[in-house]
Amino acid sequence: MDSEEVKKHKEEKEKVKKMLGEYKQKVNKEMEKHVEELEKDEKLKEVLREIEEAQAKHPGEKRKASKSITEINEKHWDELYQGDIELSVEQAQYLLDTNPDTCTTCICPHAYIGAKCQEVDIGGYAPAGITNTCEGNILFATPNWQNINGQIGSSDFDSKIDYAYCHWQIFPDIGKTILIEVLGVGVVCGDGCIWGNTEIRTAANRGATGVRLCCRSDLGSSGKLTITATNGYALISLYSFSNIQRFHIRFRQY
Repeated sequence: MDSEEVKKHKEEKEKVKKMLGEYKQKVNKEMEKHVEELEKDEKLKEVLREIEEAQAKHPGEKRKASKSITEINEKHWDELYQGDIELSVEQAQYLLDTNPDTCTTCICPHAYIGAKCQEVDIGGYAPAGITNTCEGNILFATPNWQNINGQIGSSDFDSKIDYAYCHWQIFPDIGKTILIEVLGVGVVCGDGCIWGNTEIRTAANRGATGVRLCCRSDLGSSGKLTITATNGYALISLYSFSNIQRFHIRFRQY
């Protein structure tokens, strides 16, 4: 990245931050309005009374009835919350201008791109000051072991804001399971892997956080961590906020 690209990148981040703040205010106003309308809903009040009466008859029941319309509404908004997802300027603006309940454009979890978040950003990214030595890839598992050696960052790289990343996606044949063996990780080890990590996602929800590794001890006493992927894919991501991060992984299908 040259200086102009870095400047543009920072400006876009500031725009996103501002837009998300405006969006939060908009959501809060809509929520307050929604609560006021629900408070006037006699049918809903009756349902709440019936729930509370049923709860009183079964004090040993672990699940608690919602005690107010406000609580129900808060739970509803919690379910809509997208989680820790970085938005582009266009996505943030889209949220400001439209109703999230009816949006037709996906907000992609990190590593995924495209209108329906079906593509992986294998190109990677590195902040100004370091060369992105990482090249991601789309890989296909076979019955035989295949190796991946990933590395990103540099010994003089130290960022408290931006980070370098790279992604690899593995696909098995239909109906097959991917077997992954992590044989090495590093270089920088820290609590919570805050300076960088190797992340492996295999959950059906592709936005869910995966296993994050950065220390040799993360691999256990055997020095090898085994992970299975049964949802038709595995995504391996390499991140660095400081210094160098690398991994040695092998995989196959069965």
